[in-house]
Amino acid sequence: MPAQEVVLRVPALQANYLRTLPLHESQEELDRNEHGSTFHYRLKITPDFEQEVYALGYWQAEVLSPQTLRDAVAERLSRSLACYGTAGLSCQERGK
Repeated sequence: MPAQEVVLRVPALQANYLRTLPLHESQEELDRNEHGSTFHYRLKITPDFEQEVYALGYWQAEVLSPQTLRDAVAERLSRSLACYGTAGLSCQERGK
């Protein structure tokens, strides 16, 4: 799997965290304002990196590119959200 360009937009509080603890050595801050920052990475997208990005979703981080990673994170967040939704069924019950 070749290295890919990844761009994330995060709120200001999360940007402070990423400045202190970068997700990857290639991390660059492209843009910064009072609302948040945009970070760029060049890396191989691994399941571990996907998990880190998914965890950032809690902080309202947004994958701007690549579209494949954006779609994967959106799908995973959607499945998580469904656990708190309809008919009072748990995630495990809904999956049966």
